[in-house]
Amino acid sequence: MNGLVVCGGHSSRMGTDKSMLNYHGMQQRYYIYNLLKSFCDKVYISCNKNQKENIETKYNYLVDKIEDIGPMAALLRAFKEHETSWLTIGCDYPYIQQKDISLLIENRNKNAVATTYYNTELKIPEPLLGIYEKNCKELLSKEYNKQNYSLKHFLLEHDAHYIIPETMQTIQSVDTKEEYEIATRIVGDNTNHRQS
Repeated sequence: MNGLVVCGGHSSRMGTDKSMLNYHGMQQRYYIYNLLKSFCDKVYISCNKNQKENIETKYNYLVDKIEDIGPMAALLRAFKEHETSWLTIGCDYPYIQQKDISLLIENRNKNAVATTYYNTELKIPEPLLGIYEKNCKELLSKEYNKQNYSLKHFLLEHDAHYIIPETMQTIQSVDTKEEYEIATRIVGDNTNHRQS
């Protein structure tokens, strides 16, 4: 299984590249990359052509070949590079920890197209907190050819396997400056609490 840090979005609501925000003493894309290294054979940062210019050389990356279709582009590129399963985490989840990834892997269903976290409040899967099995490569390509680019739709349509997070905070994405400021305080407080 390989790891994929999904960073290729436009971050329009945040007004700045979310993958470069700092919650844990380093850019978020590098923090998630390092988390995934414990679980994966190889890890890659999925990025757009502009982002690749400032990725540090010690990190592997894959550049999205298709623009403006959302995170499906990252998975299509990843499967083209390596026909393996992909543990996929979005860069806008600052609360994700090693234990949350362990829980995902422990509850993985290899016979499903994917195993992802599920938001019980909104009743939707979290596409960028999951494992996509290699058997879903062709199905993703078919959805792309039909111009169905939504990963949420893909997961619901193909009976993905879902798991419930220990807390809702785990799957909370941060998309605005206000949310970033709150998350920075919470992550800092949690870090200080664990160290004391």
